[in-house]
Amino acid sequence: MKLLEHQAKSQFRSVGVECPMGRLAHTPQEAAQAATELGSVVIKAQVPIGGRGKAGGVKLARSPEEAHAAAAQILGMDIRGYTVPTVLCEEALDIARELYCGVALDRDRRCLVVMLSFAGGMEIEEVAETAPEKIAKLWPDPFAGPQAFEVRQLALDALAAVGGDQTIPKSSLLAQLVPLVQRLYSLSQRLDATLCEINPLVITS
Repeated sequence: MKLLEHQAKSQFRSVGVECPMGRLAHTPQEAAQAATELGSVVIKAQVPIGGRGKAGGVKLARSPEEAHAAAAQILGMDIRGYTVPTVLCEEALDIARELYCGVALDRDRRCLVVMLSFAGGMEIEEVAETAPEKIAKLWPDPFAGPQAFEVRQLALDALAAVGGDQTIPKSSLLAQLVPLVQRLYSLSQRLDATLCEINPLVITS
């Protein structure tokens, strides 16, 4: 079973993973009300498929009027065979950097693998095909889960893969990544998920 974005974020919040504030809207009027409450929002089509942004299913709205117009365009849209029934109106963030973090079932090793990339974000599929070395991987002990030192090393490996970007605040980032990865891994085990990802995982300004 595939979860929609708003359903997945509800699961994330249940284990303490921070997510932007958002409202689910079934009509343009509800989207406008969400923008009134949240300010600038990103209107996102809720369908169980990737490629929503490229298909026109993700739009930035800086006012209730823009949110109404964006929702009117997206609701009912067909995205790769799925008709959009609802949109998630989510507070717009001031993004400084996009990362990728995911936990997936490695069928060859028969265990979960943690993946982290500083070259990721929305184009992670392209990175996986053209530059797989930029995605650092960790196979934790399934009984112990990812340990703090393992997550820190994973992050350092991911940083090294993009040339050790000096603009990234390393110490504070490592401190936040450790509990995030541990919670994501725990959630993956609890849900018996084949893929549990945050894409993009953002560093805000």
